[in-house]
Amino acid sequence: MTNQGRRNKINGANFERKCREHLTEQGWNVSKFQSNVDIPTKKLIPAKSNRFLMRTTGFPDFICWKANTDGGYNVIAVESKINGYLSKEEKQKIEILLELNIFSNIYVVRKEKRDGRATFPLYINTRTQEWKLSL
Repeated sequence: MTNQGRRNKINGANFERKCREHLTEQGWNVSKFQSNVDIPTKKLIPAKSNRFLMRTTGFPDFICWKANTDGGYNVIAVESKINGYLSKEEKQKIEILLELNIFSNIYVVRKEKRDGRATFPLYINTRTQEWKLSL
């Protein structure tokens, strides 16, 4: 792996950690999503683990839930991407997850710079294309 590849991987992991902290501060319960979408069968399958990092590669990154006032739960999925761009395969997986009603909403989180230095997570709803600074 090149030095640039290592830096990208570290930056991505750091951004994912910041997103998780930001969601937790907002009152969401956050857990790593342990499943993936099999596109041909349109079913959820267990995520494969990476034997070097000892973590799974599920899609999306996080499953988040928060209690509603009516006694139910709001369940969303969050995929963190530094640049906010999804691959064609990731877009297909999001369509399948929404079609199967597994999540009420799926958000893509990207970096948003303010004043040229501070970084804020920017949440993009994949259903409505709305942009928010918090959920």
